[in-house]
This record gives sequence, structure tokens and C-alpha cells, in this order.
Amino acid sequence: MEDGERLRLTQAYALTHPSPAASVMLGCSVNGVDRWKDEEGNSLAAVREAETREAAEQL
Repeated sequence: MEDGERLRLTQAYALTHPSPAASVMLGCSVNGVDRWKDEEGNSLAAVREAETREAAEQL
């Protein structure tokens, strides 16, 4: 898979954690928190970190 390419499932799967979901998509064991990216290219780890930081600032 080249950078910027997207994969799409042809049927629904119920996967409850990011790593198994990423592994299904890529066909190998990977850290899904690092591999899943949003439209801006931010990893799930970065998104979670930003949300945690924002929540802490509101305390």
C-alpha cells in the first residue's frame, strides 16, 4: 500500500480495539493506535493525547 491510499472493507466487521482492526486491514500485526490516522494525518495516539491535554486544561 502506498502512502495516501485507502482500503475499504466489503463487509461489516465488529472490531473493538484499534490494533486488531489495523491488523485485519494490513494483514500483519501492527500497533493500531499509531497506524490509524484521521483526515489530517494525525494518529489516534496524537488525537487521544490532544483530547487528554484539552480535558486537563479545563479542570
